[in-house]
Amino acid sequence: MSPAKQKAERPPSEESRRSLRFPLLVLLDVKWSGPDGATVVEKAEATEVNAFGGLIHMPRYPLVGDTLELFNPGTREHRKGKLVALRRNDAGATTGGGCRIFQAQ
Repeated sequence: MSPAKQKAERPPSEESRRSLRFPLLVLLDVKWSGPDGATVVEKAEATEVNAFGGLIHMPRYPLVGDTLELFNPGTREHRKGKLVALRRNDAGATTGGGCRIFQAQ
C-alpha cells in the first residue's frame, strides 16, 4: 500500500482535528429530500459533537452531500446541515453519519 493511501485511511489524530469532540446524546428529527423529491423524516441520535457538527445515528441515511434540516424537540431549535460522511463497519453496514452544521445567521 502506498504511503499516501495509508495516510488517507488513518483516522485523524486529536492534534489534527479542528475542534475537540464531546460525547453527548441529543435526540433529533432529521428531514431531507429523497432522490424522488419526497420528504423523508427520521428520528436520530447525535452521539458525538464538536463546534462544527456531530455524528448522527438513524435507521436510514440520505446521500452524502445532501442538505438536512435538523430539529431538536427538546429546545425547539432548527438548524440546517449537510451529511458529509458515512461511517461503516467491517461488514459494510452504515453505523453513523457525519453531519456538518451550518452556523445560525
